[in-house]
Amino acid sequence: MSFTKVIFTRIQPLLLKSQTPLCFKSCSFSLIANSQQLTAAAVSWSHTCHQQIRYKRKVFVDFTKIKPLNFDYSEDLVKQEELCPDELLFKYRDIPEIEQMPPHLKKLFTVKFGSGKEKLEHRNMVVQDKLSDLVGPAADYERQIAYLTVKIRNLMPYVMSTRQNKKHKQYLIERIAKRKKILGYLRQLDYDRYLWMLREMKMTYTQPDPYRFYSPFLARLLYMKYI
Repeated sequence: MSFTKVIFTRIQPLLLKSQTPLCFKSCSFSLIANSQQLTAAAVSWSHTCHQQIRYKRKVFVDFTKIKPLNFDYSEDLVKQEELCPDELLFKYRDIPEIEQMPPHLKKLFTVKFGSGKEKLEHRNMVVQDKLSDLVGPAADYERQIAYLTVKIRNLMPYVMSTRQNKKHKQYLIERIAKRKKILGYLRQLDYDRYLWMLREMKMTYTQPDPYRFYSPFLARLLYMKYI
C-alpha cells in the first residue's frame, strides 16, 4: 500500500465524524475537510511535478560587525619597505653586459619591470647578502628568520585586503609561528645574536605563556590521583 493511501485510510474516518476541518502544517500537505478533495491533494502530492519546492532561508550578514584582520601578534615594528624602481634586480648585478646596454634596454632589468616573484626574490637576496657580510655564511638561524620576515611582511598587506583567500591567510599564520619558534631556539643558543637579530629586523619577541594550557580542574584531578 502506498504512502498516500495509508494517509487517506487513517484520516478519512476523522473527517467524516468531525464537521470542522483539521489543521495541517503548510510544509506537509494542504488538506481540506472533504474526502474527495483530500484524495485529489494526495494524488497531486505523489506526482513529481506537483511536489513542493523548499528554498533556503536567506541570511543577511552585517559586515559592519565583522572585526578587521589583525596580525599584531607577529610583533613586526615596521612594514615592508618600498623598493627603488630604478634599481637593478639582484640576479642581474654581476652581468657586465647589462651595464653596456642603452638606457631603454637597461631599464627592462630594473625592479620597475620585474614581476612580483622577482621582486620578492630580490628582497630576499639583498637581505641574505647583507647577513652574510655581517654574520658570515654559518648563521643558519639568522638566515631563516630573515627569509621568513621578508615573506611575512610581503604577504601581510595582501591577506588583510583579501579576506576571501583563506589559503594565503593560513600560510601567513604558519610562517609567523615558525619564525617565533626559530627565534626561541636562537634565544637559547646565543642571547647576544638574538638581540642583534631583533634590532636588525626591527621586531620584538614575547615568550609564550607557560600557563596558557593550565586548567585548575585538571590540576586538581592529577593532584587527587597521585596522593
